[in-house]
Amino acid sequence: MKHADNTAYLTSVKKSWTDLWLMIDELSPKDFGRRKKAGTGALAWSPKDVCAHLHAWHRLLLTWYREGQHGQPSMPARGFNWRETPALNRMLYQEFRDVSAASVRRRLKLSHGRVMKLVDGLTDRQLMKPGAFKWTGKLGLISYVSANTDSHYRWATKKIKKLTGT
Repeated sequence: MKHADNTAYLTSVKKSWTDLWLMIDELSPKDFGRRKKAGTGALAWSPKDVCAHLHAWHRLLLTWYREGQHGQPSMPARGFNWRETPALNRMLYQEFRDVSAASVRRRLKLSHGRVMKLVDGLTDRQLMKPGAFKWTGKLGLISYVSANTDSHYRWATKKIKKLTGT
């Protein structure tokens, strides 16, 4: 989704974040942790796993930004290229698989807050202008931020609906 400026982005992300949490908060603890296979060879995901996935990608985004202040960050993560995103996602799934539901919820809220604090400290130019940060190349930082927040929250809401049959 394209955003005209910081205000448009913040309006959009607030809605997608709120919609996601309205759904999460309606789930019983059992439903939040219930894993369901999404297809042949696919990992069995639960809403908790979806939330852990969001947190993990927030963490990656914050690392890219921090490392980007001093050079080129390892993207999407050290040891992975963009074609290897499915393998990275499997690794992240395993990392958080046994983390408690309460911890996943807390971590997701904290990492979302950190990303929003970062965005709040940026000017429209820094967020929107391609090349404002050398490490983002021909893309504006918003491309990375939105993909890891607004767009990802909408994906997560759809994924949780599919997992829970709601």
